[in-house]
Amino acid sequence: MRLDGVTVLVVDDEQDSREWLATVFEQCGAGVLRCGSALEALDLLAAVDVSLVVADIAMPDVDGCELLERARHINDRLPAVAVSAYARPEDRQRALSAGYDGYCAKPVETPEFLRTVRAVLARP
Repeated sequence: MRLDGVTVLVVDDEQDSREWLATVFEQCGAGVLRCGSALEALDLLAAVDVSLVVADIAMPDVDGCELLERARHINDRLPAVAVSAYARPEDRQRALSAGYDGYCAKPVETPEFLRTVRAVLARP
């Protein structure tokens, strides 16, 4: 799957996870911005136009659900995919109810993740 011309903001407080996600996108040709916190991501979203946000849900201070709520005040149509170590159905539902367009449980499997990304980016 090629993502040339797509700019992705990857937000995860765990560096290994953040770098893995960024590498997947870079291998697909996307431009990637990395943030280690939701507050850092919100500052970046106010200054830079991105095509997609991929965010961890469980982050300190401001979690991924609050991040998306605030991000939607900046861009109400911003596509977003949640990733989380919490894999219960109710965790998935919480993320989707918060406004995420897609959800993948950690450890993220690359093919499933890219299918989710493709589906989210294809939505009108």
